[in-house]
Amino acid sequence: MSNNVATGSRVKVAITDDGCAVSTTTTPSGNVAFNLTNTGTDVNEFEILAGDSLFASG
Repeated sequence: MSNNVATGSRVKVAITDDGCAVSTTTTPSGNVAFNLTNTGTDVNEFEILAGDSLFASG
């Protein structure tokens, strides 16, 4: 599987100490790149969830 997102979707994520804001909540199937910016005062995390299932955490 390729990590190439040249033809995929990109989602901007702004992370703060109180939560996060995403540029879109849905994407078409295929490759997706997440561009994260943490402006919080602490180390924060970002998770990708589908229902009750955790798909990625960082």
